Amino acid sequence: METTSSSQGTTFSSQENSLKKKLLEFGIKTKRMMFELGISTLNITEKEIMMENNELGVLKVILSNNDAIKENEDDDVSKDDDTSSKLSINLDNKKRPFLTEQNVKMAKILYVLLANIEKLSDHPPMMNPFEIEKQETYIQLLLSKLLEKNTKEEFESEIENNKIFLKIEYTNENEDEIDESDVISEVELLKLGESSFSQIKEETIKTLVSQLVIVYDKVLQQHIDVEMKRRKSFRDYINFLSIYRKIEIYCNLYKIRIKGQTIKNQVSNKIVEYSQQKIQHNDLKIIIKAAKRIERLTNLSNGDWRVIDMVPNLDINFFRSTSISVIAFECWLKIVETNQILSEEDCHKIYLKKKDDDNKLRKDNIKKVYQLVNNDDELNNDDEFSGNIQDDSSNSPRYYPDDVELEDSPRYYPDVDDPMDEDVNDI
Repeated sequence: METTSSSQGTTFSSQENSLKKKLLEFGIKTKRMMFELGISTLNITEKEIMMENNELGVLKVILSNNDAIKENEDDDVSKDDDTSSKLSINLDNKKRPFLTEQNVKMAKILYVLLANIEKLSDHPPMMNPFEIEKQETYIQLLLSKLLEKNTKEEFESEIENNKIFLKIEYTNENEDEIDESDVISEVELLKLGESSFSQIKEETIKTLVSQLVIVYDKVLQQHIDVEMKRRKSFRDYINFLSIYRKIEIYCNLYKIRIKGQTIKNQVSNKIVEYSQQKIQHNDLKIIIKAAKRIERLTNLSNGDWRVIDMVPNLDINFFRSTSISVIAFECWLKIVETNQILSEEDCHKIYLKKKDDDNKLRKDNIKKVYQLVNNDDELNNDDEFSGNIQDDSSNSPRYYPDDVELEDSPRYYPDVDDPMDEDVNDI
């Protein structure tokens, strides 16, 4: 009996060791699999399985009966019709990914700049917003130009002659440096006697805090300056539109008609010519489009700028963007006005009516000028006027109506699309 008992004990011990070995191997394989899948923790109970993934965050699998599931209706539930149980999977993204795709892109951009730092300009340029709309596009062009050039001089020459880059001039580069002559060094402070140590220490800290406040005020002021520039940019666009409309009127004024002379593109051509091509046709179209959109938004508040000023993330680029079609903008503006989302068809009708109104307004503005001149002539000439002003084309200004026989006259063409109008097919 003793021999049998000893034999059984040896057998159990051997089985236990074999089981432990298999469990150890299973644990190693499980850990390896968890590592490959990015799983940091895994807890399994009778009711649920809780897993934490480096990218997805916390993934919870709830094992329960039908009644228990009803307590949490927000969970995503997968049900098998042949079973009385449910499997509930709840994604809880409490933990953010270690690095987002945007983080990685930024790191790679900085890597390229760091690797080519000897070729960078002393005064780094900025993106020309009238040439490029998206910052990502600008960065890619910037890096490609940088990698194409072998020297700093070549890269600076490229910047100088390329319209997508705007130069920035730095002035008073040393004005923000803090004068440390008033601050005793740490070593010298410790060398002082005990009687003066505490006093000098407090005075030094006080001086450093005063310098800190100076820098803090500058940082705060920079934030204020950025915000003020944002607000002012909207006003500048409206001022630009106002002056453009004055030029438009002057380009449409004629004393006499020259057959075959048209003015459809005259405004933009004059602006490009007299600005010495500093303002290009495309620049002009982008600004006018944005300005008209801004104007329509401010018209909802009767010209009150506070609506725009109160929203810090309402950027000028939103109104300049080509990614928002004219129909989409009409829909957006209607939401601002009524908090209602209209159909694309309704917004299209609104746009067409707005376009007709704009054409009529331009035509009326021209007519008003001629009417004012004619009214002055009536006051000056009394009975001599008698309506003959339209016949005396050599001395009196004329407004050319939409008569068929005057089809080639240099009047403003209200029924023809203005080159500065947005195209309904623009995306």
